[in-house]
Amino acid sequence: MNIIFQWLVTGLCVGLVLALFSVGYCIMFSVMRCLNLAHAGVFMLCALLACNLSMLPLFGFAKHAVILGGPIIAGIIFNLIINFLALRYLLLPGAKPGVIETGSFLSTLGALIIINSIGTEWSDGKALSFDFNYLNFEAIYLYGTILPVKYLVVGATAIIALTVTQLLLRSPLGKMMLAAADNRFLATVMGVPVRRIEMLAMVMAGALAGLAGTMIAYLYGQATVGLSQSFLVKAIVIGIVAGQGSIIGAMLIAVGVGIIEAATIQYFGSGWRDISLFILVLIVLWIRPQGIFTRMQRIAT
Repeated sequence: MNIIFQWLVTGLCVGLVLALFSVGYCIMFSVMRCLNLAHAGVFMLCALLACNLSMLPLFGFAKHAVILGGPIIAGIIFNLIINFLALRYLLLPGAKPGVIETGSFLSTLGALIIINSIGTEWSDGKALSFDFNYLNFEAIYLYGTILPVKYLVVGATAIIALTVTQLLLRSPLGKMMLAAADNRFLATVMGVPVRRIEMLAMVMAGALAGLAGTMIAYLYGQATVGLSQSFLVKAIVIGIVAGQGSIIGAMLIAVGVGIIEAATIQYFGSGWRDISLFILVLIVLWIRPQGIFTRMQRIAT
């Protein structure tokens, strides 16, 4: 029972971080119809940045603010750069969704390759460590299991961020994002500033990627360039299983993926982790190829 509770908590925390990452990806796809592969690279760079910022000779609130705020701001900036260089000219009035999806896939794939090269040069191909000295919480004894408090910190932070995201999506801005997601042309005719809404979607996704990068660096105690590849694969799995464009579906499936991964590693070994995810994909494609939450594709749901 103790082992089950331990991997359940671990999987839940990783799944919540994965939900932060996946929700940002889903928001961009809903509003812009873009398959932004570079989102995984932004997440990885923010994780590396969090590790570097944790080593700064700062203390107290200043260090908390720098480690949390730095990657979030960096994620927003990176996303805006990607939007300007790789996506902006694809989102022309009258552009067909199929053309946007194919073009964005190819352009952001090139951006991801460049970002991975930057990350490799920055880290020298090695894992960067996260400094725990400034936030060295004690472990707690819960249900017969010793758990590091950092799991509770990461879980609570992710839940708060996801709640704030849902509130924003239900606000008047969220309704304009919904209009742009339903029909860009009609939204423009009705006076919705579609270009600004698209930039807002990139800003939200960048902020979520920055926060997710910080949380995963803190949870794992390190960050590597390989994070972009592993989390991109998971985002694709979540998109297929949940159905592209489903915000709530992405949250729920991300948490489920985290728990499935933790259980697989615990009972079968790390070598079966990715295999279990692809088995899940095959089952969903066989039973419901359009995705489990396809009917919930509206962005404000």
